[in-house]
Amino acid sequence: MIMKPSIKVNLPQAASGEQTVQTQLNVTIAANGSLSLNGKPADSNMISIEAKNALAQNPEIQAVISADKDVSHGIVVQVLDLIK
Repeated sequence: MIMKPSIKVNLPQAASGEQTVQTQLNVTIAANGSLSLNGKPADSNMISIEAKNALAQNPEIQAVISADKDVSHGIVVQVLDLIK
């Protein structure tokens, strides 16, 4: 089951792929660069803190980043750095 983000994001389509399992950490990057964490608006500091807390509680936690197709790779990499 894949959850749809509450912020409208125009995701690129893949020709094939596997379904992902529900995760506890879902980050969405909208076309304007705004961020949300688990469906709620968030800033980069909040995402970093929540990711560290979630990792401390569950070392096996996974994060899913959904970015609008118009978001630059640089912004996606910055978000990756926040949650690693």
